Amino acid sequence: MFGRLSNVFDQFKVNAIKVRLVPIDMESIAGANLSSCIAWDRDGPVNLQDLTYDSLCTYGSAKTNYYSMNAKTVQTHFIAAETISEKSSFIPTRTPVATGPTLWNPHFLLGIRGPAALGENQEYMLNFTLEWTFDITFRGTRLA
Repeated sequence: MFGRLSNVFDQFKVNAIKVRLVPIDMESIAGANLSSCIAWDRDGPVNLQDLTYDSLCTYGSAKTNYYSMNAKTVQTHFIAAETISEKSSFIPTRTPVATGPTLWNPHFLLGIRGPAALGENQEYMLNFTLEWTFDITFRGTRLA
């Protein structure tokens, strides 16, 4: 859909983004202590190498969820443009690369903490779906 609309308009901006974290198969976590932490960083994290589950949970926008067997808990997180700079950051549709200090560049961050008893070389399969919804404004109709 974005591809079709970007051929008709010159610019776009992102007004808001919503992400839903949906567990698919929680039957495999019987007896496990499993949690997720999701957060938004409005300008992108400075250094992803230093980001841990615990530091992610300290973000002001962080939401934590705990899972149990057969849980169908859905976690939804929303971010919207707030400042004048964020609300007025239009990007050309022909070269949609967000650059410059005034452009809004939110990053969705997700951390999963598995069972403490899990060994270093053990695998633990978890299935989630991320459902994304974007609120976008287009402007500048192309005439030809």
